[in-house]
Amino acid sequence: MKDYPSELIRNLALAGHGGSGKTTFSEACLFAAGSTTRLGKVEEGNTVSDYHADEVERQISINASLMHCEWKGAKLNILDSPGYTDFTGEVKCCLRVADTALIFLKAVEGAEVGTEIVWQHSREFGNGVVFIVNKLDNENLIPVQFPVNQGLQFESVIDVLRMKMLQYGRDGKGKYSELEIPAEYKAKAEEMHEQLVEQIAESEETLLDKFIEKGSLTDQEIKLGLRTALRTRKIFPLLCSAAAQTMGVAAIMDFLVEYAPSPADMGPVMGASAASKQQEQLVVKCDPRAQPALFVFKTMSEPHVGELSFFRVYSGSVT
Repeated sequence: MKDYPSELIRNLALAGHGGSGKTTFSEACLFAAGSTTRLGKVEEGNTVSDYHADEVERQISINASLMHCEWKGAKLNILDSPGYTDFTGEVKCCLRVADTALIFLKAVEGAEVGTEIVWQHSREFGNGVVFIVNKLDNENLIPVQFPVNQGLQFESVIDVLRMKMLQYGRDGKGKYSELEIPAEYKAKAEEMHEQLVEQIAESEETLLDKFIEKGSLTDQEIKLGLRTALRTRKIFPLLCSAAAQTMGVAAIMDFLVEYAPSPADMGPVMGASAASKQQEQLVVKCDPRAQPALFVFKTMSEPHVGELSFFRVYSGSVT
């Protein structure tokens, strides 16, 4: 297996209300990245993450599943969590070891009970949060994001960070072309871009001083400012997709590689020494050369395999 430095790892937890498209999104990520050769579908019972018999029969996620793919040279560790509140423990174990939470909203229904629950969990664990409005290919829709042609004809979205229109093909491969923004959307895009830059500037005092002095920020300042604001929960970006059609997925993975924090960005974590009667507090830094320190976040029993434990390595290395 290929080794990745901490800076090129993104630990992502998919969370949201039941039926918001988390499993479909994970399938689209794996397919777009070339990790799978066909796009699995929940209704056909052939997705990578929902492989238990109960999940296939009920067409819902019951257990947390761990997947990974490579995108633009970075490794994306994807934790697909259940959406129904009966399985909240599975959601919390995913968020506990993820650096960034992708919280899914259904384009028609918007925020639901499950959305509020996972939002509270993300606050508890201090995850950076990216909101994804999914199912933008639904009929009779008034979205809250900036798709060009919402509804059944959805295929393009205006990216106000790049200031480009991203147009997806209808061949199901998930690839997009980067085009100039049409004249009729230019004013709205420029207004939203200015608002975004202002929010980034307001997230950090040094950037705010530069923004007041010059009236804008450089591309590098915008990039670094957004990365920091996402990591420190000062900005919560909202992206959009129609994962069942693989539309929007490639651009979201581009965004995550570019702006989501790596384990090295997240700083040290606190632990406790099992050898100490007083449960001495320990500071665990993200250092590949240090003593190995890992956290087991899930244990399960698989037929024909036995007991399996999933863990995150916080320092050192495990081979």
